[in-house]
Amino acid sequence: MDCKDIPSRTVSSIPEFIQAVARDATEWEPTFPWFRGEPASAPTPLVPLVFRPPPCQYKHSEPNRAGFHFDENNLLQSFRRRAHLLELPIIPQRDDIDLWLFLARHVGLPTRLLDWSEGALIGLYFALLEEDPVVWMLNPYELNRKSAPDGQPNVFPLTWLHTQQPRNIASINIAAAWQLGEGALDLPVAIEPTNIHPRMNAQHSYFTVHGKDRRPLCEQVGRSCLKRFEVRFDDPGAAIRELRRLGIARSTIMPDAEALAMELSQFMAVPD
Repeated sequence: MDCKDIPSRTVSSIPEFIQAVARDATEWEPTFPWFRGEPASAPTPLVPLVFRPPPCQYKHSEPNRAGFHFDENNLLQSFRRRAHLLELPIIPQRDDIDLWLFLARHVGLPTRLLDWSEGALIGLYFALLEEDPVVWMLNPYELNRKSAPDGQPNVFPLTWLHTQQPRNIASINIAAAWQLGEGALDLPVAIEPTNIHPRMNAQHSYFTVHGKDRRPLCEQVGRSCLKRFEVRFDDPGAAIRELRRLGIARSTIMPDAEALAMELSQFMAVPD
C-alpha cells in the first residue's frame, strides 16, 4: 500500500484538528492512539532515522550520500562506550540495552526507534515545525496484533524480558538493534518505554521499534493501524503561539535550558 492511500482528513485550525482526532479515535476505542508530526513531503515517511540515507553534514564532504547508510551497531556501541562521560540525567547499566536504545534516540542518535506521543497536540506541535505538515495517528495495539497474532491483546510487551511466552516481540526487535539486525521480526512493534530522559516524560513518549522491513510503516501495515491529518493552517506561526497558550511549547516538551532559551528568543520580541 502507498502511504497516500491511508485515510486522511484536512484540518485548518486547532479546534478542527481536536474534533477530527476525537471523531476518528472513537473508531479505535478503548485504545489510546499515538501521534507523530512529520512533513507530508518527506521522502521516507514513518521510517526510523537509522534506516534513512545519512544527510550530508559538511560543506566539503561527499556531495552524494546515496551509496551510504548508517552503521547501526557501531553507532550504538560507540554511544554506550562514551556516554558515561557526559552530563546525562541517568546512565543505564551496561547490559540494559533497551534503556540505552531509548536514551540514544532521545538525545538524537539515529536508531530503529520511531518517536510517537500519546498527546495529539504534541504531535501537532512537531508537525508545525515542518514545511507541509502532517500528523499521523497510530493504533499501537492493532500494530502489535499484526506483528504477533499469538500475543496478548491490549498489552504492551515488556522491553527487558528476553524469555517470555508467548515470545516477547519487543525484546526481539530491541536485541536486533545490537546484533546487526539478527533475529528481527518482519514488522515493527509498538512499545511502552521506560522514561530514561526528562524529554520522554514531558512528551508522553512511546516508540515503534522496527524489524527487518525497512519500508515506511504505512506501507507495511496499511489503513487498519494508521490515519493521517493534513495540516493546512493559514498562519502556522499563530498556531504555534496558540499551542503555547494551551501549554504546548518548546520548553514544556523539551525541559532543558537550551529549549527555554530558544522559546524565549522566539516569543520575547517587541516592536521597535
